[in-house]
Amino acid sequence: MRLLPLCAIALCAANASGFALRPAMADSVAGFYHGNTVRVIIPASMGGSVAVYGRLLADQIGRHIPGHPTVVAAAMPGAGGVQSVDYIFNAAPKDGTVIGEILSPSVLVPMLSGAQFDARKIQWLGSLTARPGVVGVWHTARATTLEQAKKIPLNFGSSGVGAGNFQIPTLADAVLGTRFKVVMGYPGGAEINLAIEKGELDGRFNYWSGWTSAQPEWIRDRKLVFLFRTGPSAPDMPTALPAFADLASGRDRQMVQLAEGPDNIGVGFWTAPGLPADRFAALQKAFEEMARDPGFLAEAQKLRTPIAPVPAADLTKIVATLYETPAAVVDRFKELTTPKH
Repeated sequence: MRLLPLCAIALCAANASGFALRPAMADSVAGFYHGNTVRVIIPASMGGSVAVYGRLLADQIGRHIPGHPTVVAAAMPGAGGVQSVDYIFNAAPKDGTVIGEILSPSVLVPMLSGAQFDARKIQWLGSLTARPGVVGVWHTARATTLEQAKKIPLNFGSSGVGAGNFQIPTLADAVLGTRFKVVMGYPGGAEINLAIEKGELDGRFNYWSGWTSAQPEWIRDRKLVFLFRTGPSAPDMPTALPAFADLASGRDRQMVQLAEGPDNIGVGFWTAPGLPADRFAALQKAFEEMARDPGFLAEAQKLRTPIAPVPAADLTKIVATLYETPAAVVDRFKELTTPKH
């Protein structure tokens, strides 16, 4: 697997079902992919945990695609993951040569602020794991408990309005009365983590596996203090960590559940609608085979990246359910999470 600069990207997308290919179709697919290049678009900078999963897939999936194409990874950070989704939907070629990795809160953006893509039309290959999230602060921060954070302002880093690291702390301010000041403009998690370590930021929202894979020593050495979690719990999380949804009630709780929904998508990989059905079926089958491959699982373990696959059909249902959220809840969520200039 090679890493390509953004300027080298010439991409693609997909549409169809994931059952086994008939022999003639398989031959056609193999003929297309043989000697070709598939690009995996990572919606963040290369230094964070999102990229760890993207590079892992790029390293492994080529063995399972008919014709065994070269697979490369390229970073396209921007707007909290929205830039890459918009690009794949609207500018990338639709021939089966592009796989997108989702920054999962991006699926909410079309209902909140408008976007040039329809999240309900994403063609899912599957997810490598759901990703529960946590709000964490540096151990020397001015506030290290949730009650203190309601009184003392804390600077939190964000990669953009489409990311959980913007939506969750912003919603917490409105629902819980915290005083998180979100500082945007960071390309990705690696840059945010560096700013925390240097004292420029007090903390951030991050996925639990983001901490355990990218900064495990911070947990080991108790450099981080966690205030609350989002989404499903993880076995190795601190046991007393409160759930965001349990701290809210009524319509506030519904808004929190909307914000947490993407955690159940987690590390999803996808293509845009429009590519040949047989190629999409081949990519989806390759993803499923890869996720069970002992070599892939061994490599994931070395990288400290949890693997608990979520099927493509389940991801489609998760997105559909999110888009059934009552309009009044969506409008309130939108109002609260729209940046004030």
